[in-house]
Amino acid sequence: MNKFYRPLFILFLLVLVLSQSKTNAQTIPPRFVMTVKNIATTKPTNPFRDSIVRFEVYLQQINQGQPNVMDFENCAGQFTWSYNKAIQAPGSNLFLNLFAAGTSLPAAIRPPAFQVDSINGYLKMAGNLPQSLVNYFISGTAPGTRILTAQLRTSANRFPSVPLNLRFKLGASPNTFVAAFAPYPDTAGFDSENFPNQTAIALMDTINPPGDPAYSVENGGFIFPPPPAGTPIAIFMQTRHSYIQGVQ
Repeated sequence: MNKFYRPLFILFLLVLVLSQSKTNAQTIPPRFVMTVKNIATTKPTNPFRDSIVRFEVYLQQINQGQPNVMDFENCAGQFTWSYNKAIQAPGSNLFLNLFAAGTSLPAAIRPPAFQVDSINGYLKMAGNLPQSLVNYFISGTAPGTRILTAQLRTSANRFPSVPLNLRFKLGASPNTFVAAFAPYPDTAGFDSENFPNQTAIALMDTINPPGDPAYSVENGGFIFPPPPAGTPIAIFMQTRHSYIQGVQ
């Protein structure tokens, strides 16, 4: 298994099965939709350089408030997307990170590492370790909570004018999933700030019924804009010299 994901994968193998014997009435896991929205290149200060594309990731609980349903207390997430490898111009490199100004996740539960797998065509954000002292609940109102904004940069002046073809990678690892904390028993005084040991439940892409996909990308076929008219071409001056032995 890829070392990039191994620690979180091992952790969630231990907590994937939710016991039905909880005394708390909230025993139904949250259902959710995760959507990529607003794929766009940034407005360059140099009109001939357009090297950054950003996209926002929204997470919404779609069964919030229903009987016996847990509130979605988000505690971790692992994110993987496939992309069109043709967006990487020959001789260039791609770099993935978070755009902090567009990321709502508290620092303690943000992805801690990023990787562009240019061989297989994956953008990867490693999962964090759950932090029970961080209480972060997901909205049930569309479009949900904007949990993060991803930023992809090329070392070239601009991306080639081809489709991005961004899609969530699901199923076998490397994959995408989020995790929620199971609520404490309905006992006076129980709160995650006082009793920090909570059970984390991995919510895989199978949490929703068939035909009701949990993950989607709006405008996944976004096409990078072509260079503007009048892109400057490098001009080289040629200087001729005559050389005679001992004299230039």
